[in-house]
Amino acid sequence: QALSGIYGAPQTPDWRERSRRLVALLMDGLRWGAIKADASSRR
Repeated sequence: QALSGIYGAPQTPDWRERSRRLVALLMDGLRWGAIKADASSRR
Protein backbone atom coordinates (compact mmCIF):
# COMPACT_ATOMS: atom_id res chain seq x y z
CA GLN A 1 0.00 0.00 0.00
CA ALA A 2 2.85 2.37 0.67
CA LEU A 3 4.11 2.12 -2.88
CA SER A 4 0.67 3.00 -4.21
CA GLY A 5 1.26 6.46 -2.74
CA ILE A 6 4.20 6.88 -5.08
CA TYR A 7 2.34 5.61 -8.13
CA GLY A 8 -0.69 7.71 -7.28
CA ALA A 9 1.25 10.91 -6.62
CA PRO A 10 0.04 13.87 -8.65
CA GLN A 11 2.41 15.19 -11.28
CA THR A 12 3.37 18.39 -9.55
CA PRO A 13 6.80 20.04 -9.55
CA ASP A 14 7.65 18.41 -6.20
CA TRP A 15 6.60 14.84 -7.08
CA ARG A 16 10.15 13.52 -6.92
CA GLU A 17 10.76 14.92 -3.45
CA ARG A 18 7.42 13.58 -2.21
CA SER A 19 8.26 10.15 -3.61
CA ARG A 20 11.67 10.20 -1.94
CA ARG A 21 10.07 11.00 1.41
CA LEU A 22 7.55 8.19 1.01
CA VAL A 23 10.29 5.68 0.17
CA ALA A 24 12.37 6.87 3.14
CA LEU A 25 9.36 6.42 5.43
CA LEU A 26 8.65 2.99 3.99
CA MET A 27 12.26 1.87 4.41
CA ASP A 28 12.37 3.20 7.97
CA GLY A 29 9.24 1.24 8.83
CA LEU A 30 10.69 -1.93 7.33
CA ARG A 31 13.95 -1.43 9.19
CA TRP A 32 12.38 -0.97 12.62
CA GLY A 33 9.25 -3.10 12.19
CA ALA A 34 5.96 -2.81 13.97
CA ILE A 35 5.52 -3.03 17.71
CA LYS A 36 3.92 -6.34 18.61
CA ALA A 37 0.80 -6.03 20.71
CA ASP A 38 0.50 -8.24 23.76
CA ALA A 39 -2.65 -10.15 24.67
CA SER A 40 -3.76 -7.57 27.26
CA SER A 41 -3.92 -4.77 24.70
CA ARG A 42 -6.30 -6.66 22.39
CA ARG A 43 -9.88 -5.84 23.25
